[in-house]
Amino acid sequence: MQIPAYARFLFTNTIASKQFYQQQAKTPQENSEICSSLHHHFHHYQIEHQKYEKVNLGNS
Repeated sequence: MQIPAYARFLFTNTIASKQFYQQQAKTPQENSEICSSLHHHFHHYQIEHQKYEKVNLGNS
């Protein structure tokens, strides 16, 4: 599967964001919340991206 450039960009930024926010975390609890929040946002993005591909690439 070809990964669009913007998806790679987003994923790279997600990793960078995760590292940045984890450095801000004061406790393991905060660290865990940060990870699950980023994971949730990335998962939501993937679902939206799949819908986009079905609509735009499925009709070609």
